Amino acid sequence: MSPTTSVAEKTGHTRDEWFAILDKAGALEWDYAQTVAYFEKKHRTVSAWWRQKLIVEYEIARNKRAHGQVAGGKFQVGVSRTVAASKAKVWKLLTSEPELWLGAPAEFKNGAKFERGEMRVVKPGEKVRLSWLPAKSSDPVTLQVTLTPTSRVKTAIQVHVEKLPDAVTRETQHKHWLKVLDRIEAAL
Repeated sequence: MSPTTSVAEKTGHTRDEWFAILDKAGALEWDYAQTVAYFEKKHRTVSAWWRQKLIVEYEIARNKRAHGQVAGGKFQVGVSRTVAASKAKVWKLLTSEPELWLGAPAEFKNGAKFERGEMRVVKPGEKVRLSWLPAKSSDPVTLQVTLTPTSRVKTAIQVHVEKLPDAVTRETQHKHWLKVLDRIEAAL
């Protein structure tokens, strides 16, 4: 099944048909919230998930939104790597050597502050969500690292960074986190 067929099967129209419908309705002139309101009023049978997907794809296709840009104008980026180590071993490395990936010592407890941020949510052995100040930045971002076992001896490390100010910073953070994952993998 092709992606176009999937869209049509799930929504009643192909992606190109939806884009034409939105163009005809005037969506090129609307902001994100107006496009959502249009979908909710005129196309209620399309699920919220598909509405969101179609709106984002439409905005990217029509150059109203850059890749990685979210509603509100900020950007996000995600990178992941599967490493040959158990989830427990990866967690131990991340928490015993935070300088390796955070650039500063840190205590892994909810609400704990450190030189470059604050721990928001710590689920030991599973994930950490924090505010973090990237190097050469004056604005903190939201950083989440999640560990998912893919087997007894392999773990996927997923890094997600939100609230990035622009596309250039998004690309810089993408490259940064790929290098960080290289360092983590080498340290294991």
